[in-house]
Amino acid sequence: MFTAFYSIGRVIGFAEIWLYGIFICLLVFTAICLLFKANRTKKGIIIILLSLLAAEIICDVIWFLIYFSDGSYYNYGLKGVFGLLLWPAMLILAGVISTKLNITRSKMN
Repeated sequence: MFTAFYSIGRVIGFAEIWLYGIFICLLVFTAICLLFKANRTKKGIIIILLSLLAAEIICDVIWFLIYFSDGSYYNYGLKGVFGLLLWPAMLILAGVISTKLNITRSKMN
C-alpha cells in the first residue's frame, strides 16, 4: 500500500485505480476472515491483523523492487498489471494460514 501511495505523484492516472483495488481487496479479505468464528475472538483478530501486516510488507517490498527498482517508476506496460495480482494472492495466503492457525488454536482451548 505504501508503494501505491508513493506512486500517486509518479504514475499518471493509474495509482488511484490501484488504491481502489487495494481497498476492495482489504474489504473482501476482512469479510471472508470474519465468516469464521475462530477469527472473531480477540486473539483471532490479532492474528488476522498480524498476517495482514506481514502480507502487506512482503507485497510492498516486492512491488517497490518491481516498479521502482532504480528509484523512479518503470512502466512495464500491460505486463505490469500482472505484478498487481500479487496483493490478492498474498491476502489469500495470509487468510488461509491465519484462519487455520485460529481454528487449531480454538480447538486446543
